[in-house]
Amino acid sequence: MKTTAVSNFPKPYNVHDHLHFRLGQRVLVYNPKIRKGKSAKLHIKWTGPYYISDLGPNHTYGLHHCNTHKRLTSLIHANRLKPYEDPVDRDEFFPTTQDDFNQDDNVNRSQDDNVYMTQNHNSQTQLTQNDDEYGIVQDILAFSRHQGRKVYKIEWKNFAKTTWEPAHNVPQFLVREFHVKKNSILKNEEET
Repeated sequence: MKTTAVSNFPKPYNVHDHLHFRLGQRVLVYNPKIRKGKSAKLHIKWTGPYYISDLGPNHTYGLHHCNTHKRLTSLIHANRLKPYEDPVDRDEFFPTTQDDFNQDDNVNRSQDDNVYMTQNHNSQTQLTQNDDEYGIVQDILAFSRHQGRKVYKIEWKNFAKTTWEPAHNVPQFLVREFHVKKNSILKNEEET
């Protein structure tokens, strides 16, 4: 039986069919444009991270920058996006054999036990003091700027009163969630 070269190779238009992104997912954006006078070899091709705040037509997405929460002006097509993997979430390097791991562990265990116990006790008391002092964030209600700095209106789980907190005191995943929710509400209001 004859096989043709065409049937042996995947079709190029199916390369990015499997890419589907969801709201709030962090992504990197491909930027092929090189500034004049810059080396193509040293050009950073993937910029970001951004998070997806809008779903547009024909596999396009609206993006916000993760650090500044500024919106990109145009929608970006899925073929220019790839999922962002946070370095914090990556696996650590572990020794390959169990013997190496046990030897290193036994040598360092006796030296580190006393230091670890005192540090662990101190960090636990600090965590409980901070939790009692601030409580748990239930929701972010609003966003504003005060003296040029970003502040968020926080609804606390344990307190009836809401407070304005600076951006560095608010967990980043809640800030991303707030901006995604805010954009979807604005988009729904525009459609009606």
